[in-house]
Amino acid sequence: MVDTMRRARLMLIEDNDIDAEFVRRLVRRAALDTEILHAVDGPSACDLVQSLETEQEGCAQTTVFLDSQLPRMSGLEFLSHARSQGWLKNAKVYLLSSTRLPADFERAKSLGVEACLNKPIDKQTLLDVLSPPHSADQITSA
Repeated sequence: MVDTMRRARLMLIEDNDIDAEFVRRLVRRAALDTEILHAVDGPSACDLVQSLETEQEGCAQTTVFLDSQLPRMSGLEFLSHARSQGWLKNAKVYLLSSTRLPADFERAKSLGVEACLNKPIDKQTLLDVLSPPHSADQITSA
């Protein structure tokens, strides 16, 4: 039986302060019981994920919002590395992108991304993703 009292976890891997604050405020205003962890680039995201891998049992669901264009390591490079290390196996990963490059969508799909969300991100789309149950179809360029 699933423990519904466990908090959801959102890993926000985003270097843009305005976009990151938008997500944090939206979670607060929606009163979602979600722990938000933030990293601003690929290497700090690697450190964060590695430190959390042992804590997954205490978390109902981990969702990752991953910016595609991070400094020092792109979002897809980070995700490829994370997958190769066995990290984020049960996480729902959403790629946040300001570009609409088909090659990025294909690579994201091959890495197990739930969907590609185009920036600027729509409030309702974020709420739909964060509100249980997670409804993830296939890669979209919504």
